[in-house]
Amino acid sequence: MTGALYSLLSVFMHYHEGEDQERDAKLLYVEKAESYIETNYSYPVTVEDIADYVGISRSHLFRSFQTYMNCSPKEYLTEYRMEKAKQLLADAGWADTDGNGYLDKDGQELKLKIVANDGATEDNIVQSLQIQYKAIGVNLEIEMFANYYHYDVIAQGNYDIGLEHWGWSEPILTLNMVFTDVKNLEVCGISDEYFDLIARTSHTPDSDERTKMVGEAERMISDNMLLVPLVTAENNFVFANEVSGIEIVGNGAVFFNDMK
Repeated sequence: MTGALYSLLSVFMHYHEGEDQERDAKLLYVEKAESYIETNYSYPVTVEDIADYVGISRSHLFRSFQTYMNCSPKEYLTEYRMEKAKQLLADAGWADTDGNGYLDKDGQELKLKIVANDGATEDNIVQSLQIQYKAIGVNLEIEMFANYYHYDVIAQGNYDIGLEHWGWSEPILTLNMVFTDVKNLEVCGISDEYFDLIARTSHTPDSDERTKMVGEAERMISDNMLLVPLVTAENNFVFANEVSGIEIVGNGAVFFNDMK
């Protein structure tokens, strides 16, 4: 009987040792993820980027955060960014002196104007942004325009935030045309440098080298906070098996060639 009790106690202790080791590993994953977020939160990082850095799957990272942070990695990243935004605004002297939920300084309320196309998707995006900006004390005013007229407004500089969307599969086309307001590049003093890099990239045949140069251009945009990626749309193509003449290439482009 005593031997059986010892065996049971040994199994119980071994089980909890394994459980503790698993919890310790999850804690290390969370700490490593926190370190990555602290360094890269201002860049357009994703949960996949964080998981790759930590060296585990996205689902494993999710479970680790749920265990120790009681939230998902995405929720933690969003909250961290918002807290940093609040701190930056406070350091700049902005405060809610009248208690209306919006920051002000020297009698002026912190207010921004966002312009966008009047569409269902755009409407959802700008309203979501308005809620997030209010959470950090910024009054985001929305102006919607029909038939993409907001691009003219952006080109004229009559905006604070412009919601744009582009649908080319070729990154060179996107990077070359993405600036409706080219003054953003000029103000940062990188206009010539940026377009020179894009021109050289378009004439670079080596795929790996082109990819590296595209990354440099994207980093240039990110470092100067000229563009902030928000969402990526997906297109679904459905066709019957007996239909021929449809070709889908690696970058997602679809070609219709003598369909039958």
